[in-house]
Amino acid sequence: MHRSKSLLQPPRSKPPKRGAVALQKKSGGGATALQRLTAVAVRLMGAIPWRMGFLHLSIFCFWLVLLSGFIHAGRWLDQPITRIEVSGTLQYIQHEDIKRQLEQVLQQSFFTVDLLTVQQELEARPWVDEVRLTRQWPGTLKVNISEQVPAAFWNETALVNAYGEVFQPDLLPAIQGLPHLHSPEGLAAEALSRFVAWQRQLGAIDLQIHSMRLEARGSWQIAFSGDWILKLGKEDIEARLQRFISLYGKRLYLEADNILQVDARYTQGVAVTWKEPVTPVQS
Repeated sequence: MHRSKSLLQPPRSKPPKRGAVALQKKSGGGATALQRLTAVAVRLMGAIPWRMGFLHLSIFCFWLVLLSGFIHAGRWLDQPITRIEVSGTLQYIQHEDIKRQLEQVLQQSFFTVDLLTVQQELEARPWVDEVRLTRQWPGTLKVNISEQVPAAFWNETALVNAYGEVFQPDLLPAIQGLPHLHSPEGLAAEALSRFVAWQRQLGAIDLQIHSMRLEARGSWQIAFSGDWILKLGKEDIEARLQRFISLYGKRLYLEADNILQVDARYTQGVAVTWKEPVTPVQS
């Protein structure tokens, strides 16, 4: 009887093994961590300002395309130099000589050719005073040259311009009426300045300076077109010149063709050396 009553009780479930219980717990914990990781990722993705990112990316792409366009346009605009034009009123320089010197510039880049070096090389030529260079697209280099204007011969080996600058051509030209100046090195400008001032004063009494000499010790001497000289020395030269001008205008001009030398290095008056003997009245 006792055995039949126990059979009427509902059956009890079989207790799980220890390992199975541990596996279920472990599986349940892993699913929770994955859900947490997914949630964090969603929150991070939502925190990213996608609109601002796309805007920045669009701006970057725009500038990249624009820069690429500039590079290609620059390559198209930067043509090689294929033509050289030389201009300027030139008497002692040949246009073809300048073009031959600039042959090295041909086929160089229009924008990057070193114009400063080209200018310096041209201005190193003796007869070149100033050079102006300009580009004309697509491939022309224009060269305008100002030529030296000689104001006087200097030491019979070179020329001096109106600024007192000495330049030395390979061959001195034959220029009629150009004065001859002689001075120590570095004093050409002073000699030219004296010539200009004194010629203005002497021209008033119809005297033309042919040459002037400044000696190393500082004394001055003037040679006139009539092959006679005036010695001024190195002291009080302006006063001595004015004394000579006064005496010449009063009397000496009458015997100008017979004068060999006038020495004005005296406190009073001048000493005259004649080409031919003169009478006491003339003297």
